[in-house]
Amino acid sequence: IQATRIAAAIDQAREDPGFDELIVGGDFNLVGSAQPLTLLRGSGTTDLTIANALQPDGLSNVTWIRRGDLFPPGRLDYALHSPTLRQLAGVVFNPGVMDKRQLSATGLAPDTTDRMSGHQPLVIDLAY
Repeated sequence: IQATRIAAAIDQAREDPGFDELIVGGDFNLVGSAQPLTLLRGSGTTDLTIANALQPDGLSNVTWIRRGDLFPPGRLDYALHSPTLRQLAGVVFNPGVMDKRQLSATGLAPDTTDRMSGHQPLVIDLAY
């Protein structure tokens, strides 16, 4: 239901003559079905592009990690953008893999995101 309503709002925004670019991001709750992602991407020539963001080691795109949780780690969080935007960079922000120097410089603890949520933020750099 939420994805359907957000998709309707996206369609309405696209009809506005002042519409330029679109970025949609968040927890898509893709547990058991990819339908919310399919609905929000759209269909046809104006499909939104899925931004690519990997863990800092470059081996995984996991955005959900809750140690000891019933659900295994996985990719639940997405950033979508207009195809006219170019992705320059993207990373899943994970202080748990930062070295001591990086943690000290940022004032973060390795478990910073774990204490706030099982979701790890996406950092995406886009350009025209």
